[in-house]
Amino acid sequence: MAKNDAHLLRRGNRYWARLVIPEPLRSKFGNKRELRKPLGPDLVVARKRLHEALAEFHAQIDKARNEISGGGTPAASSKPQGKPLLPHELAALHYQELIKFDEDVRNSGHPLAAIGLVDDILIHDLRAIKSGTADDKSIVEAIGSYLDDFRRRGHLVADEGSPPWRQAARAIAAGQYEALARVMERDEGNFAGKPADPELERPIAAAKAEPTKHHASLFDLLADYVRELQFSNRGHEAEKRWRPIFRQLVDFLGHDDASRLTRDDIIAWKDDLLTKRSPKTVRDSCLASLKAVLGWAVDNGRLPDNPAVSVKVRMPKPELSREPGYNEREAQLVLTAALNYAPRPFGANGIIRERPHLTAAKRWIPWLCAFTGARVAELCQLRKGDIRVEQGIAYLRISPDAGSVKNGQFRDVPIHKQLLEIGFFGFVESCKEGPLFYSPEGHNGQSHPAKQTARKIAQWIRSLGILDSSVDPNHGFRHRFKTLSRGLGVDPTIADAIQGHTGRTASDKYGRVPLVAKANAIEGFPFIEILGSSLDNEAVAEAHDIDITAVSATPAAS
Repeated sequence: MAKNDAHLLRRGNRYWARLVIPEPLRSKFGNKRELRKPLGPDLVVARKRLHEALAEFHAQIDKARNEISGGGTPAASSKPQGKPLLPHELAALHYQELIKFDEDVRNSGHPLAAIGLVDDILIHDLRAIKSGTADDKSIVEAIGSYLDDFRRRGHLVADEGSPPWRQAARAIAAGQYEALARVMERDEGNFAGKPADPELERPIAAAKAEPTKHHASLFDLLADYVRELQFSNRGHEAEKRWRPIFRQLVDFLGHDDASRLTRDDIIAWKDDLLTKRSPKTVRDSCLASLKAVLGWAVDNGRLPDNPAVSVKVRMPKPELSREPGYNEREAQLVLTAALNYAPRPFGANGIIRERPHLTAAKRWIPWLCAFTGARVAELCQLRKGDIRVEQGIAYLRISPDAGSVKNGQFRDVPIHKQLLEIGFFGFVESCKEGPLFYSPEGHNGQSHPAKQTARKIAQWIRSLGILDSSVDPNHGFRHRFKTLSRGLGVDPTIADAIQGHTGRTASDKYGRVPLVAKANAIEGFPFIEILGSSLDNEAVAEAHDIDITAVSATPAAS
C-alpha cells in the first residue's frame, strides 16, 4: 500500500484523513489525540484528497508550535529543503530542537510549562521504538508527526515501513527519550544535565536553513525530485521520460521559472497539448509529471503552492465491445506461435540476425505472462538466479534488484507445471548467469533493456494478426490471469500477491501470503492446449479470420 495509507482511516463506508498531534501541542487542540478530516466514500478519491488534508494538518500543528514558543518553532513548515540526514544526525537534530522548544516554553510563561511535556505512555512507547520492538503502526502513532516533519523538510527520504525508515525512527525516538530525560531534570531545577551520547549535542550543519531563492528552475526541481526518489531505489527512468515533457512546457512558456507559473499557464499548455497528443497521454504523462514535481516542491518549501493540482483532462469512459484480456483461442494461438518460434534467416547465407536473448524472450515471455499474470517488463528483467526451487516448489522471484517493480517490493511466483513440461527449466539451465531475456551490452541507453525487450515482444505478437486491436499484446495476459483466478475461486488476496497488485484493505498490510498458498492457486490453472498441427491452426484461424502464415510451425527448441 502507499506510504500515506497510515494516515487514512476507514470508518464504516467512509474514509478519513488522520494525523497524530504531538503530545506537547494537544492542549492547543482541546487535548485531542489526533486531527481528522472526512474524505468521502471512494478510496481512489480519498487517496487523492489525502495529501491536501495532511498539508492542512501540518499547517495547524506548525501554527500551534509557533504560538507556544512565542513565534519560534523547532520544525517550522517554512523551512526550505534540507539535505537527507543519517540516523544519528536525525537523532541529534531532534534532541536539539526539543531542548530549544522546552526552553522557549519555559521562557514564554505558557501554561504548558507547568503541565510538563512527559507522560508515562510516551516514555513506554519511546523505549519500545528505540529498542526495535515496536511495530510500524505504533511508531506512526507515537512519533509519526515528527517523521512526517523531517520528510517535508528533506531530511528523511526512506519509505514508511522500510528498514531505513525504522532505523531513522529508532534514532529519533532515542533522541526524544534523551530530551525528555533533560526535561524531567529541569523540572527538578537541574539544568546541567547532559545526554549519555555527546554526539546528540553536536551541531548539524546540513540542517541549517538556506535562504529561499526567488527563481525556482523547473529543471532543477525535476532533478531534485528524482534525486530524492533514488534514495529509495525509485525514479531511475523518471527524468528520462519527464525531461522532454518539461522541455515542451518551458518552450511553451518561454521561461523555466516555476515561481512564475500560474494555473492559467498550465491550462493553456494543456489545451495546446491536446491538439497534438491523446487526452490520455496529456493526463497521465504530461500533467501527472508536472503535478508530482510541483507537489514535491511545495512539500519541501521550494514553492508556496501547486498551480497544477486542480487542472484536469476530462475523458469519457472508453467503450468496450469485448473483454480486455485474451480469450482462450487467442491464448492458444499466440502461445503456440511463441513455443514454436524461430527467427527468420537473413540473406542467401541464412544468417540469423536476431539476438538470442530476444529469440528466447519471444518464446518464453508470453508463456510466463499467461501463468503468472505479471507485468511483462518484470518478467523481461528476470535473471538466471531468480529462478529457484524451495520446499519442492519451483518459483521465480520478481525483485527491484533486477530492475523496475511498480510497488518496489519483491515477490515470489510459483511456476506452473506446463511451463516445466515444455522445457522452461532446461532453457534456464542452458543460460549463463545474468539476464535471461536481454543483453546488458545491447541496448541504446534510453530505457532499461528489459523494457525494450517488452516492446519488441508486443510488436511481434501484434504482427501475428491474431489479436483484436482492443487487446494489449502484453497486458492482455494480465487481464486474462485475473479473470481466470476469479473463475477458479482463488482468494483475491492470493491472486493480488501473485500479480503484485496493491491490497484492498488495511488488513492486507499484515502478514504475508505463503509460497505454498500461491503454488496451490497456480496449480488450479488449467493447461493451455498447444495447437500441434497445421490443421488445428487453420481451424482456429478461420474462426478468427487471421493470417495463419504468421504462426510458425517450426518445432520448438528445447
